[in-house]
Amino acid sequence: MLANWERVADEDGAHKDSERTHRNRTASGSIVGDKFFLDAVCGLAQGLQIKEILEAFAKSEWMADWDAGVAVHGDGMAAHLMDRTDPQRRMDALLAIFLKAAGSETETTGTGFTINLMVGLSAFENHLAKAMGAHPAPLDPNDQFGRCETADGTPVDPYDMLAAATIGKVRRVVLGSSGVVVNMAANNDSSRDLCATP
Repeated sequence: MLANWERVADEDGAHKDSERTHRNRTASGSIVGDKFFLDAVCGLAQGLQIKEILEAFAKSEWMADWDAGVAVHGDGMAAHLMDRTDPQRRMDALLAIFLKAAGSETETTGTGFTINLMVGLSAFENHLAKAMGAHPAPLDPNDQFGRCETADGTPVDPYDMLAAATIGKVRRVVLGSSGVVVNMAANNDSSRDLCATP
């Protein structure tokens, strides 16, 4: 909540921070002794895609372990009987991602994974007007619909949100006064969806 308030109250500063993070993005691999270290830092626009893909592959690894365990233990299968720990599965999922990318002969930027970005309609129009060179009144940082974030509450830079809306799809999501979704448009098969919450 504090991050959202700060982002709305100081839009220019928050955008500069996001822009700086994206500009300083980096990834490297190094070997120390018998260990390999993968180090990567990037902005949310790229990071959220990486996280979604990693979670999906990790889930596939979990299902593979579970199915293998059921074949051995039957109805007595339980999570503690799995062959790999969660950190081990996530590492194997990361390797699977790299191997799949290395064997792909098609454009890899279209992953088919959906990332939902939530933004109030008035806030969307405000950010769009600013991007077009207008000077709308500042947003109220206490307005819950002034947020610009992922479905799980991670703050997103409005410029990244506008870019996603430009190249992705817009899905209508209506929230009630309690913050519960009361109406949602059909999902589109796009890599990025923008959820407007009027």
